[in-house]
Amino acid sequence: MAGDYLEGAIILASQLSSREQYLLRQVMVLAVKSNPQWVIDNAVSRAEEIMESAQSKYYHQAAELLALAKQGYEAMDRSPEWQNYLGRLMKSHNRKRSLIPLLQGL
Repeated sequence: MAGDYLEGAIILASQLSSREQYLLRQVMVLAVKSNPQWVIDNAVSRAEEIMESAQSKYYHQAAELLALAKQGYEAMDRSPEWQNYLGRLMKSHNRKRSLIPLLQGL
């Protein structure tokens, strides 16, 4: 029964805008063990959108989303893949001085 509710929450959360980040993150926290690929896909795409917008005031949100993506990778025993992805992010965003320390903290 709880799984049905979580699946419903995942469907709804997938449709949320970035302004509803708090609710989205709560669903991701609940879903990271049962549906880690969904967490990875959503967290990464939303974080990349924030990082590409070059609005530094939102970089902390991108880092929070990436921390959830990392948990998803770990839940799927894909830590090396996460490390490769993080390395690529750091390389492609190396000029964003306020973002790099956040990425290094992951």
